[in-house]
Order: sequence, then C-alpha cells, then structure tokens
Amino acid sequence: MKGAAIRSRSRGFTKLFSILATILLAASAAPGVPIDLTDAKPSILGATTLRINDISTMGASYWADFEWNQRTNKFDVKSYGEEPTQRLLLDNGYGVANAAYSLRKLRASHSGACIKVRRSSDEVEADVAFDADGLLSEASPITVTHGNYSGDMNLAALCAGTDGYVVTWYDQSQSDPYDAVQITSYHQPQIVSSGALIMDNARVSIQFDGIDDHLDVGNELFGDTGLGSDDMSIWTVASLNVTDYSGFTIIGEGTASRADYFLTYGDKVGVYFDSPLGRAEGRYYRVSTSGGSGLIVRDESTLVTSLEQMICGYTWGGFEHELWTNDNPINTSTAAPMPYATYADASIGACSGHALSENWKGTISEIVQWHSDQRDNSEAISMDLNEFYKSYE
Repeated sequence: MKGAAIRSRSRGFTKLFSILATILLAASAAPGVPIDLTDAKPSILGATTLRINDISTMGASYWADFEWNQRTNKFDVKSYGEEPTQRLLLDNGYGVANAAYSLRKLRASHSGACIKVRRSSDEVEADVAFDADGLLSEASPITVTHGNYSGDMNLAALCAGTDGYVVTWYDQSQSDPYDAVQITSYHQPQIVSSGALIMDNARVSIQFDGIDDHLDVGNELFGDTGLGSDDMSIWTVASLNVTDYSGFTIIGEGTASRADYFLTYGDKVGVYFDSPLGRAEGRYYRVSTSGGSGLIVRDESTLVTSLEQMICGYTWGGFEHELWTNDNPINTSTAAPMPYATYADASIGACSGHALSENWKGTISEIVQWHSDQRDNSEAISMDLNEFYKSYE
C-alpha cells in the first residue's frame, strides 16, 4: 500500500484484507484470481471506520467500507462496489469535509441541487441540478421553487436573454448542510449575464461585484467550530479583478458588530494588499486573530495578477500553518491562531455578511474546507483541482 498514512488501530488488518479478498474474488466471477493490493489506498474516516480504495482484480478497481466490531474484534464489511472511472474530489478518501461549495459535483452520492438561481426579469427562482456530466451547465435541469414558469426545464431556457443571480450555493459535504444563502436580491452574486453563463478560465463561475455581493453560510466555520486552534484545511479557486489596493475576502468571519476590522479581528482567507503600491503587492493570506496580532501566514512568493485564476491551499495541523497558491512554494508560520469568541456567522465573498469592506471583486468557483489536517493529501487535492480548472501549467 504505497502512499498511505494510517493513523488508527492496526489490529484486524490481516482479517480485513482476508475479508476484502473474499468479497472481491466472489464479485469478480473468477475465484482464485489474485487481487493486486499494490495501489490500495486506505483512509481513516473515524475511530472505527475504514475505507480502502483502488483494489484491483480482473482489470477492475473496487472500494470497500468497513466498520470495527467490538464484539467480534474485527472489521465487518459494510458496503463495497466498483470504482467509477474517475472518482470525485470528496470520494478520494480525504475524510468528511466540513463544507464544500462548487459548480461541479464533488461527491458521487450527492443528490441535491448545485445552486438556487433567481432570474432578474420576473424574480422566478429555481433549484438548478448538475447535468449528466456532473457540471452546472445550460443543460442543467431546474425545479421551480418560486414564481410562475412554463418554459423548458433547464437553466438555458430559464435565463434566456436575462440575468441570473445566486440565491443559494448548496453545500455538498456530508456534514450538517451549511448552505450559503443570500435572500436580499441586491446582495446576490451573478451566475448568468444576458442569457450566458459567467465563465472563468473556460469554467462556469460566480461573479462577485466587490461592493456588497456575498452569501451567508449561517455557521461559524472558523473560531468556535474548532478552527481556532484545532486542525483545519481549506482550498479555494478564485480570480480577483483588482482595480485598487485593499483587502478582499473569499470566505471569512468578522465580529458581530463591525465589518472594517481586517487584520485586527476575524478569521478569513483572501488577498491582502499591505501598502498602496497598486495591484502588484497583493498576496493570498490567512488571518486568525482576536485583535492585534495581525496576519498569520501569507504567500510571500506570489503576486496576485488581475483576472488570473488561482488555486489557494491552506492547512493547519496544530503546530504549523502552510499556505500556497497554484504550484508555487509553500509558505509556513508557527504563529498560533487566536480565535475570537464572538465571531458572527461566516460568509462567502465578504467578511461575516457585512457589505462595508473586504468584499471579493471577481469570481469564486470552488471552496472546500475540512476540520482536519490535509497536508499529507495537499498535493493530490491541488492536482485534482488543477486537473479540472487548469489554473496553472
């Protein structure tokens, strides 16, 4: 099993593979054919649960889920099946994400909509599903949730000749759903312009105006939910349309009463301009502070270029921050996060739902966050994102 880091009980592994081999041999309809475990990739989803991916036999690849049985002192098989041709990001054994927002499907088992859209011509609202390829597209099926509509039941027909705005960006994680919502129409980011989907780097993306657009998560993703001092990882895919210097938040929390604390209160990921020297001074950062300590870690090696799509990855494992953009060098810091006990709820595109400062101006395509340290998987996660978005060569 190459490339596997197992942090769980070792007992039962011999029995585990014996059980798995028995099941897969039976499923292969060719008893006695050897099973290649060379590339098996185990991942621990919890104290008593185990998944193994990429177990090959007869030219096919299988996955299996196991659960520890305290009575029999072994792993019991809970479910198994053949791997899809290409697994989606959250099906790759990285553990359960805390929140996951994207315009592509991130879990094969996700059966909900991608977004809820409002068309500006008559305020009709509809849930928009992923298309047959697992993407948001003009062919995406719709389900009308508000207003009267009698046209074809797809996104292209719904928004033909008009603009479409995002009311809800649905959370695809397996955690409690933390859907990102904006019920106020003039704060809603845009997804369709004059009948055409907004694109960034040839992929559908959501456009934030940098003035007051934002989606409220309604949950303290940072601070009080364990991201102050406990493990945390987050990946974002976004482009900043930089026209001046300031701070811009992709996702974050501020105080309940103020929006203009940028590096004094808050927990957020975004781009920070540290001096009025124009666009060339912007860098991706993460800050977590209850006042005074300022920046935690910043990408010192990469300057933000206007309209350039960037993949930003960040991990905190309890002793060191790691942050990088695209395939640039990793920046580290050992400064301890200082969570603020009275954070307001988190927002996408702004700091805690306030429309006064730090609003993102540009597009956001994907945000995935774990309440775990994903540094061992960081290269694989970044490669998955770049394979789809082609943000860097």
